[in-house]
Amino acid sequence: MAKVVITVPKARYEQFGVSIPSEWDVTFVPKPYTDEELIQAVKTADYLLVGSVDRVSKEVINAGSNLKLIQTVIAPVFHVGHGGRIRTMVIKFKLHSSVHLVFHVVIMP
Repeated sequence: MAKVVITVPKARYEQFGVSIPSEWDVTFVPKPYTDEELIQAVKTADYLLVGSVDRVSKEVINAGSNLKLIQTVIAPVFHVGHGGRIRTMVIKFKLHSSVHLVFHVVIMP
């Protein structure tokens, strides 16, 4: 079972009808949180999902020895009137060992 730490409020998932896979063991870290609270949560986590404005310090990353992915959760851009001209891409950075930082980038024409 994947251990997932999420800093986005659970209520936001419920509000938009986003279901969390039953295979995930999820810990929601309520805001505002301290680095120490996030460090404690990620110590055994496989994945860290953070909001687009949430800060993840070097100490948090280093504490997550099992982390495989850190991903920002962003709002979809599909509702924007773009005439099909927007492209998106995912950029991954390898931070250390097997930890990746993922950015979703919207490319405007």
